Amino acid sequence: MNELIFSRIAALSRALLASFSIKRLRFARLEAKLLKNCEEAMSGSGLQWDIAPHLVFADHRRNMFSALLVRFAGEYGPGSHGRPDARLIEAVLLMGVALTGTQAAILDFRQMEYVWGDDMSAFLRIYRFYPFEVPVVLIVSDLNSYALGTLAQALGYDPNEIFFQDMESAVQGLRALVERTDSKTPGKT
Repeated sequence: MNELIFSRIAALSRALLASFSIKRLRFARLEAKLLKNCEEAMSGSGLQWDIAPHLVFADHRRNMFSALLVRFAGEYGPGSHGRPDARLIEAVLLMGVALTGTQAAILDFRQMEYVWGDDMSAFLRIYRFYPFEVPVVLIVSDLNSYALGTLAQALGYDPNEIFFQDMESAVQGLRALVERTDSKTPGKT
């Protein structure tokens, strides 16, 4: 299982390395982060994942944008045991955004059990890792909604703005989050 995860991440990483044309310093930082995440994911993540074709939709001004859709399944380790799982989610999110050029992401956690762990906080609302700033919403289920909601509230987020029960409401929520994010970005109209 871990070999399959590592081979998928390594293949995406090689594609990223071949297709990315940013300054070497930025690239080296991103590459180091991806490799560290791959190593951590190899050493203990039991999550399964799948990147779906990305979604394209319009905001209220009819500007088109695309969103990465990534599905995760399995058991996210509790507490610090979830760190390899968080690193796997982060590596997949980073590579998916970089490879597809999407501006936002929907993480489908309906089949992932999560009970607690602070490392999950990196994926709530806006995922930031230079040069990326990606609005993120989550599709949740009874396997994780209570624990994720508690974490979101502890961080000052409104779970109703970032957690959804189905794809349709997640797309609507992501559209609203992208519009709020765009309106706060200097130079955006």
